[in-house]
Amino acid sequence: MAANKQDDGKQQHSPEQGHNFRLQFITWNVCDTTPVNVAPLFSADGPPPDLISVGLQEAPGNPATAVIFEDSWGNAFMKHLSQRGYVKIRTEHMQAILLHVFVKVEHLPRIRQIKTAFTRTDIGGYWGNKGAVTVRLDLYGSSVCI
Repeated sequence: MAANKQDDGKQQHSPEQGHNFRLQFITWNVCDTTPVNVAPLFSADGPPPDLISVGLQEAPGNPATAVIFEDSWGNAFMKHLSQRGYVKIRTEHMQAILLHVFVKVEHLPRIRQIKTAFTRTDIGGYWGNKGAVTVRLDLYGSSVCI
């Protein structure tokens, strides 16, 4: 990873200069439970990831209120990750399926065109208890779909 010195003495990292962007993908069937301690989910060897994606199945909550209020898992992830320099760039949900995407603050200026979608695959695609959620974004000029 290439590093540049800024005027304030901090190093700025740029994937355009040969950086290997680190990704972490977590998937979990939470069985309609609420979070207790999410820290173990994010512990890994090596340098911290630049982007973290957390996909949940059977997440508790009411889909009608999810439009207005953050789910309990999203709150727990944000509380833990914000202390480590991450921000949430998007959440997509469909019934009890959730996808949260977090990125290090330093990469925010290079993220563009964030789009979300969901596909219902249950009977006739009506209810949405089966299917998929996706987040797509341009990151340093490369398209990423999660």
